Amino acid sequence: KNRGEEDSGEYFEGLESEKERKTAREKLLNEIQITFYSIQKNVFEMGGMIRQFILDDKGPVCIAVFGLKSHEDDAKRSILSSTQIHRALKLKKIAHSIGITTGRAYCGSVGTHNRREFGVVGDMVNLSARLMCASKKFHEPILVDFETWSGTRDEILFRELEPIMVKGKSMPINIYRPLKELKKGQIMKLNIPVIGRKHEILQIHNILEDFVGIERETPKLSHNSPPSLSKDQATLVEESNLGRILLIEGEKGIGKTNLIHQLKEIAKSLGKELEDIGEREPIVIFDGISSSLEQKTPFYTFRTVLHKILMKFYPSILKIIEKNLPELNEPTPSDVLKDEKNKGKDMVQDREFVKEVEERLNQLSGNVEGKKNRNSMMDEYQLDESFLLDELIQVFVDLLRRISSSKRIVIILEDVHWMDKTSWALTEQIARQVSSLVVMSTRPFIEVEQLKKMRRGGGFETLFLNRMSKDDLLLLLSKSFGISDFEDGIVSIVWRRSEGNPYFASELFKSMMESKLIEIESNYKFCRISKREAIEEHDLPSTLEAAITSRIDNLPLHLLEALKAASVVGSNFTAKTLSAILPNARERLDELVSY
Repeated sequence: KNRGEEDSGEYFEGLESEKERKTAREKLLNEIQITFYSIQKNVFEMGGMIRQFILDDKGPVCIAVFGLKSHEDDAKRSILSSTQIHRALKLKKIAHSIGITTGRAYCGSVGTHNRREFGVVGDMVNLSARLMCASKKFHEPILVDFETWSGTRDEILFRELEPIMVKGKSMPINIYRPLKELKKGQIMKLNIPVIGRKHEILQIHNILEDFVGIERETPKLSHNSPPSLSKDQATLVEESNLGRILLIEGEKGIGKTNLIHQLKEIAKSLGKELEDIGEREPIVIFDGISSSLEQKTPFYTFRTVLHKILMKFYPSILKIIEKNLPELNEPTPSDVLKDEKNKGKDMVQDREFVKEVEERLNQLSGNVEGKKNRNSMMDEYQLDESFLLDELIQVFVDLLRRISSSKRIVIILEDVHWMDKTSWALTEQIARQVSSLVVMSTRPFIEVEQLKKMRRGGGFETLFLNRMSKDDLLLLLSKSFGISDFEDGIVSIVWRRSEGNPYFASELFKSMMESKLIEIESNYKFCRISKREAIEEHDLPSTLEAAITSRIDNLPLHLLEALKAASVVGSNFTAKTLSAILPNARERLDELVSY
């Protein structure tokens, strides 16, 4: 159990024989082992590592580190991991306390050539220990510092506590208690207006108008015909796309989500035009989002999409899936609950189809239970189980095909660079077999086999978002922060350091305001520099630094070596200089520039 040394004797009190004491010790050791293993497993699954597990004057202490293999959301990962560990320990009635800090630390070998170990050393390491101790005093299971809060406040709900004094600090430090993760739709991000995207919005408008106005030659399924494609039909569509695909590509913070919001508004506007001429709800929009933490979770990206579709059109089929596939059972989306009309009933004309789909799902469930006596179909779902996977995907595709015979379906999938393999397989088949528009957003350089096939299948368009010009950035900052004019040099500094990325620029500008490097005169809404000597050396906010570090850590090894060698030379260097210390330096630099 997680006890300090001072009460370790209480555990054995009242045990009479040595055998009983030995049994108790073994039981205690086993409990410690099981507890530590569960902590270790959780941390590893979240992308962290265990630095150390020790017993000191504070009791058993586990030190976990996130960021050795960089992810841009390491701070968020550490909070989610700690929250899950807290819940598990609470269920076991094990007293515990957790402190989380974010910052720079030395990570590497500590010791001599005779004895050494991997160490993590720095002020933020000491501070996390202080917060761990403080959490006991405040009776809060988890405490985080300002940097951790700052980097995750858009995605985690916190309660701010009174600042505290800790050993080693001359001033009180701000502390926060994480409460819960904010789901999509709850996240309150900085409102960044759409600026400098007229060409992209026009292109989206044309794509949507073309999609809405196309008369598809796909025959509607009769009530007595099987919903699935025959083998010959499947062969015909294997090489071509029946649906349309739009890929919105750009780096983090470049404005993909804002552009998708514009796409939704345009689609709704076109839908109203069609309703005015007599069509009933002609366009239906369903959206899902991928997660860096759920890349191995089957159908994760499509879970909300499928839940909304089935709840709206086929609630009886939803009940079958919830029974046989509990892992796919998502909480009812809030926007579905708000709209009573979305609590649909099975279409009267689809009774035969619904009955057939239910039989197929029940048969699939029976196949799995008979094969391995599993309680859920998803226990069996691995990519090598091609029959079961293909059958389930085909069921989902047939449902969408049925709906597309009377509706124009728009499916929006965000952050597909994190999409799980099963969702990729389903997306490919939707593109092949369903008359729909699939919109995906991704970061650059994604290489997935299904995406390559969809590109070759026709009806595929890519919209690449470039960085903002300096003039567009000036307009962005003016609208976002209500500023009429800027002192010379401010916009140039923000544009250069953010490299024209609107999200990075807004975060950097906000950080400069919080650090009092710039001031806004309220009367005239004029922004001026207050600390000119410090503005150029201002540290990047943690959100930007994490994103940049993640990009560097995920470079191919040969490019990472080139970047390391260049950093030793200095911030300014020539290809000739780098070539003197690194083979093929010019080729590597050309490839780095393309990144």
